[in-house]
Amino acid sequence: MDFFYSPDGFLSSRAGVGASLQRHIEAYSHALNINPHSPQGHNKIGNLYRLIGNFGKAIEHLKRAIELKPSKQDAVSNLQALEKQLQAIQSKQMASTDTIVAKTAVQPKSKSPAHKNQKEKQKEIAEMTRARQGPFAIW
Repeated sequence: MDFFYSPDGFLSSRAGVGASLQRHIEAYSHALNINPHSPQGHNKIGNLYRLIGNFGKAIEHLKRAIELKPSKQDAVSNLQALEKQLQAIQSKQMASTDTIVAKTAVQPKSKSPAHKNQKEKQKEIAEMTRARQGPFAIW
């Protein structure tokens, strides 16, 4: 079984992580409704949103934490880590797109021997047809 440290510092398994993170987000959202000027609350919920992949909300809360307390180094570090994560995702998407484009690009028709043989056969058939019709055939 795969284990990791959850945002609240407890050793957890991967099973049920999404529900657990969602409960943490709800708790921090409630806390921020009570005290919307908490840089620590915005930093914590920003990290939780990053963990579930809601990068827009994560950036919003991390920037808000920095606005409220510019010296909050962990919020600055978390925002920088998120920006690196987004750059890595974007790079992977670009590489994936390049691969797909390369695989689906239309290749020019080759002049393989089989292709040439087919053309030669078509010419022979046309010549035989003309020969059967004689010199008075109308084309």
